[in-house]
Amino acid sequence: MSSAKAGVGAQPSGDGIAIRPLPLWRNLQFQTLWIGTSASTLGVSVADIAYPLTVLAVTGSPALAGLFAAVQAIGMLLAGLPAGVLADRCDNRTIVICTEAGRAAVTAVVAVALITGWLSLPVLFAGAALLGIGQAIKGAAQTLLLRSVVPIEQLTQALTQDEVRMNGAAVFGPALGGTLYAVRALAHAVPFLFTAGSFLTALVGAALMKFMPEAPQGPVGRTATRTPNGSSAGAGAMLAGVRTLWGQPVLRAATLLIMFVNRSVPDSS
Repeated sequence: MSSAKAGVGAQPSGDGIAIRPLPLWRNLQFQTLWIGTSASTLGVSVADIAYPLTVLAVTGSPALAGLFAAVQAIGMLLAGLPAGVLADRCDNRTIVICTEAGRAAVTAVVAVALITGWLSLPVLFAGAALLGIGQAIKGAAQTLLLRSVVPIEQLTQALTQDEVRMNGAAVFGPALGGTLYAVRALAHAVPFLFTAGSFLTALVGAALMKFMPEAPQGPVGRTATRTPNGSSAGAGAMLAGVRTLWGQPVLRAATLLIMFVNRSVPDSS
């Protein structure tokens, strides 16, 4: 058996002896995904500084600048439940590619609007909502994609490296975002161009995974549950979760609080 196939999980050899999986640093799919995700997370951390500063510059209102994060969080909340159903039913690599393309396009539109002078508050808030939706959808798909390219015995190590990515973005992202926004060239659009580039880096990484050994070809180990009439049970399960959450006041309040508190930390997707 080739070493490429052993990199995804412990595969039994012809005589029944299990082959030890390759270390993560030699797992090309994982490393490509990690690099792309790290770039995307850093870009989000930069954007989380640049967007409120831009809203403040456009409107002069600190309250509206703070409202940007709230709009983005609402987008994440609304997309969170359907995102899980979508990730269960569709090719997660394709979801990551599409969402990163969408987030790059939204950020590029904001950058162009800023450079040309027609940027407005509705454009910024629409961007906030779309970025929040994209973040929720991409995060759900990326979690399953990570599990599909890492053998179970290396999952803890892979998740630890994911924590390094998030903590690194938390440390360097805000400082980098402020530094890039201070650049007066292109009407302070440099941080938005950087963020759009980071999303494109993640997009390219996800696309390259298809051409690497053992690239996932569809939803890994998951199929949509069908009801007797042929409809998917995912929507019913999703609504059941909403009803349960809404019927528990303490759980509902705690969920909303956690959601808004988490907006103060970098993107975990």
